[in-house]
Amino acid sequence: MQLHRNSQKRVYEENAVYFIVTKTHQNFPYFKEETFCDLLIEDLKICKELKKFKLYAFCVIYDHLNLLIHPSKEFNISGIMGTFKRNLSRNINKIMGCEDIIRSYHNEGEDTYPHTRCNLF
Repeated sequence: MQLHRNSQKRVYEENAVYFIVTKTHQNFPYFKEETFCDLLIEDLKICKELKKFKLYAFCVIYDHLNLLIHPSKEFNISGIMGTFKRNLSRNINKIMGCEDIIRSYHNEGEDTYPHTRCNLF
């Protein structure tokens, strides 16, 4: 079995339905805003079409999301969630007035963690 980068074991069972919980950055309550809830639902619909998974149920709470999904053979959970979270966070950042991702560099020119600049207030 291949280990994830932080060495947590991930087990994928064929024809299994998975319960997934994903949290917002620093538990920020983004989904108190109806606009962000609507955006989440639209992005989830798009991701479902693109990644061909079955969505049995979902529950949006202020600072996290619960999903019950059955991935297709074509895409695993990591691929599905990566696409969904990347697109949703980009769209939320646009609405909040955040600038594009800005990368900082070490002296050697290596990329470090990408940062965003956001003027929220």
